[in-house]
Amino acid sequence: MRATLPPTFSGRHLVYMSLLFVACLLSAQVFAYVQSALGASPALIWPTSGIALAGLILGGVGLWPAILAAAFLAQLLKGATLFVAIGLALGATLQAVVAAWFLRKFGFVNSFSQVRDTLVFITIALFATAVGPALGTVTYALADFPVVQSTSTFIPWWIGQILSVLIITPLLIRWLPRVQFSRTPIEYVEAWFAIASVVFVSMLLYWTAYREIAEVPIVYLILVPLLWIALRIGPRFMTLALFLHAALALGGTILLVRSSDTATSLAPALLQTEIYIVMISSLFLLLVTVAEERKDTANDLRRNIQSLEEAVERIRKEDEAKSRFIATLAHELRNPLAPLMSSLEIMKLEQAENVRASMLAESMTTHLKTMRHLLDDLLDISRISKEKLSLQKEQVDLNAILVRSMGTVDGIMREREHTLTSSLPKEAILIEADPVRLEQVFVNLLNNAAKYTEPRGEITISAKTVGSEAVVTVSDTGIGMDAHLLEHVFEPFFQIDQPGMLRAGLGIGLSLSKNLVQMHGGSIVAESGGEGRGSTFIVRLPFHPTSTSTPNSVPRSMDTREGLRILVVDDNKAAADSLAKLLALRGNETEAVYTGESAIERAPEYAPDVILLDIGLPDIEGYDVARALTKDERVAATLIALTGYGQESDIRKAQKAGFTHHLTKPTGLAEIEEILSKIAKD
Repeated sequence: MRATLPPTFSGRHLVYMSLLFVACLLSAQVFAYVQSALGASPALIWPTSGIALAGLILGGVGLWPAILAAAFLAQLLKGATLFVAIGLALGATLQAVVAAWFLRKFGFVNSFSQVRDTLVFITIALFATAVGPALGTVTYALADFPVVQSTSTFIPWWIGQILSVLIITPLLIRWLPRVQFSRTPIEYVEAWFAIASVVFVSMLLYWTAYREIAEVPIVYLILVPLLWIALRIGPRFMTLALFLHAALALGGTILLVRSSDTATSLAPALLQTEIYIVMISSLFLLLVTVAEERKDTANDLRRNIQSLEEAVERIRKEDEAKSRFIATLAHELRNPLAPLMSSLEIMKLEQAENVRASMLAESMTTHLKTMRHLLDDLLDISRISKEKLSLQKEQVDLNAILVRSMGTVDGIMREREHTLTSSLPKEAILIEADPVRLEQVFVNLLNNAAKYTEPRGEITISAKTVGSEAVVTVSDTGIGMDAHLLEHVFEPFFQIDQPGMLRAGLGIGLSLSKNLVQMHGGSIVAESGGEGRGSTFIVRLPFHPTSTSTPNSVPRSMDTREGLRILVVDDNKAAADSLAKLLALRGNETEAVYTGESAIERAPEYAPDVILLDIGLPDIEGYDVARALTKDERVAATLIALTGYGQESDIRKAQKAGFTHHLTKPTGLAEIEEILSKIAKD
């Protein structure tokens, strides 16, 4: 904190100047009386120097006339000649001004809570205080004053000035300004108890005859309460403790010398005590500053940690809100897709003879699958970033996964008139992998190759084993990439804009593929000879050649074997009716209801084999409907969750509620019939 007054002579400025004048004059008079009574040399602490410097620090250097007037008048009252009075007054004033100017120059902040500030203050106290004694010694010498014979007068005088600035100035600048306290009553009790301990130990050391115990000096006892104050209480009470300690030490020294039977001189004894106090004061001013700085740093760290925790919590909440938004968005987007998908399947079944209608339905189905694929990719990226996507690994044939992937992209390959060729080994490549996620990787790579290759291009996929790795290569004759683009190709939402290229999707397919491959313990790299020279993506997966068991894969079937009795429950009437009709065309007996209550009432009468149940029903949540149906002994149906919510947490929640299977909207007929085929076999 810095307290300065305006340079103009305002009423407030004159009041401060008057107060400083009175304080300096009274302290000088008291000192003159004490010095006269003791007959001591100027070695005794000179309190006026500390008061003068404190006044300039708190009120500004503009208060210097008060110091000059007080020092001049004090010397005249002592009987000094005019020349001596002027010389000593100028020395005292110049000393305070020089010290205050240098403190301001070095940016001193008078809280004694930073090590730099305390070091600056102690350094200036040591050197600037030589100004007054130097001018005073010269003044006495010019006036032929008999006491000044050599530097034997200057040194004690200087030590007294240093002690005054180290003891009086910190006390005044820490206790005079109005400071708000934030201590608890217990902390106040502790602080004043520590001050009382300083007084007690100082009295014991300097006002009694006890100097040692078992030939061990007890002077070190003072370190205990001073350390306590430095480490626990702070600079404000440290300045008071050092002042009380100095006063009691000096008073005790005078008392000891006066009561001694020996011919001990008072001046040397006082000088030794003052040097000791200078050392103790400097040491503990620094120590309390170090402790205060550590406390401030710790408090700042705690505040920063708290701010960081608040920021993390805010980010977590925002992330949760984002995830809920994405999940809700996906749910709302999937709901209208579901009846469209079912309607198109019906069109293909009912209007097979109409070639144009069938082609349109096929094209619309392909684009709907693309929309669903984009939604799934977007959610998968979110799950991977939150480390919530897990793999369901089993032993699978890599060749079979590649064949299925090529079948999935057949539509876009035909649309772009590409030639897709494969080079797969005759023997099975058995690996431990999640077949669904691995198929997702290769579908993304093939889709990417199709999009960034001009129509009637050539795309090749090959697989082989190299040592302990299975290597899959997807190459195309497309637009290729420069070296600087290869560095970014796996970044989320990165896309290459090129005229004539099919720009569809969100630019997250390759990023998702890389994450999924890495989750399998593999790697993926992109290579290109440059612009217009095509691209190659190489996927490496762990391969164990000793594996000879048959892969655990479930064949996909479009046949549901025997017809099943199916109850479709969805509040979207169009979606429920179209799905029920589609399943009926596939040889099943179906019925649709549109509320959770209707499902609970109808299921015991209808006795379905399978219940396709939407989660987001308007009256009763699908999870609660599932629990009610599971508890009803009259219902023995297999429950299949059919919902727009497809996150891992949604799947786990569905399983706990009693669902055996979980399908995410929009669901194609092939996916539903694959599950129905399993149920029919069981």
